[in-house]
Amino acid sequence: MMFFLALCALASRTKSKPPYPPRPKGLPIIGNALDIDPQRPHLTFAQWGKIHGDIVYARILGQDIIILNSEKTSRILAEGRSAIYSGRYRSPLFKM
Repeated sequence: MMFFLALCALASRTKSKPPYPPRPKGLPIIGNALDIDPQRPHLTFAQWGKIHGDIVYARILGQDIIILNSEKTSRILAEGRSAIYSGRYRSPLFKM
């Protein structure tokens, strides 16, 4: 019985999670909050885009954020997959 429980615990721990997009290294708890210029965050995001690609993942104060650095990628996700994202939280910063 103990062997079975240990095997189940090991199996649940090793389940693969979908990979996140590339991200800049951050600090524990605050993540990338100190890396972003509060006056010009778009410049930081553009710099990350040059290093990590069109889709960048960041964690800021425990909040997962996906940054899209190209219009083409944004349109593909907005138009092609709109049904998937239609019920998601709308950021007040994103207005089209």
